Amino acid sequence: MSLCWKAAAFAHEVTEMFNSMAKGPLFEECAILHADSSTPGYSASSPSSSERRRREIISFGDSTDERTAVQIAASQLSASSKSVKFIKYPSPIEIMGQLSIISSVLNYICGNLKDMDVEISQPHVHKTANSILNHRSNRNANRDALKTKSHNVLRRSNFI
Repeated sequence: MSLCWKAAAFAHEVTEMFNSMAKGPLFEECAILHADSSTPGYSASSPSSSERRRREIISFGDSTDERTAVQIAASQLSASSKSVKFIKYPSPIEIMGQLSIISSVLNYICGNLKDMDVEISQPHVHKTANSILNHRSNRNANRDALKTKSHNVLRRSNFI
């Protein structure tokens, strides 16, 4: 039952968004144009009538139903589907890892013309989060060492 509801909700919300965009782009920086006239979509306000705005639906969540629902809605609306599945019940550290992963690949996901179904794995999240924490820890340790060294130099120079 959850899947049917989500697919219908996605289709409804996305239809509203696509209709609004047909009247004019809501977010100018998000309007992505390409010159493939065979791609379904709304005409973009551009010099060439052959340019079409790509229609895509991108879903971020931790539910398998969301992944399937975005695929169903996209097929009904002649749009490409892209889904990113996060891990369920993440800790704050895992959330940090997931956000870091997504921020590093978001341009690739949005710029890719094909349907995508990406699942972020827990080992990748842990590796990314640990890398961030180690980098911060090393940066803080280097800063502390530099402070101590500077303090010692100033003390030997009788400035302190």
